Amino acid sequence: MTTEIEKLNKRRKNIVKGTFVTTLIAFIWFMLPNIRTGLIENSYQSSYTALIGAGLFWIFSLLIFGVLYIVYKNKLRSVPSLYAAVNDDRIKMAWLKSYRIAFFAAFFTSVLWRILTPPIYSSLFGTSSFRKFIWIWMMKIIKIVRLPNGPFLVLYIAVLCLFASFLFFSREVKNG
Repeated sequence: MTTEIEKLNKRRKNIVKGTFVTTLIAFIWFMLPNIRTGLIENSYQSSYTALIGAGLFWIFSLLIFGVLYIVYKNKLRSVPSLYAAVNDDRIKMAWLKSYRIAFFAAFFTSVLWRILTPPIYSSLFGTSSFRKFIWIWMMKIIKIVRLPNGPFLVLYIAVLCLFASFLFFSREVKNG
């Protein structure tokens, strides 16, 4: 029974790791055309096909890991003692902490996104010469890293924070 519990814990960890890695790859793929076009040229064109490719890759990988997770959950539900052993209080608390961190990451990402838009930034921080200097450099950075769409950015960051924090909180601490 113990080896079965260890196998199921390892399977859950592999599903979460796989989802985290594929989300990270999709996020980098999503951001790469915007960074490249910001450095090379001053037009606001982004590679639409790269964005579609990143989205399709992410959806496909989420479907694969979703099916793996459903198979994992069905195996757990078939044996109630395994379900109780694998989903103990430590794992439940790790998920709750992870959801809290993902919520705050999404919140702060959307607030930062809103503050960095030019009209809000200039009205919040005034027009003194030092603040204008900071604002100009912030706009140069934003022009280099043209973020495609706020909701996608918030979604990617929230999902990345969710899975990374779950992997952090659910790790097994070794004594010695």
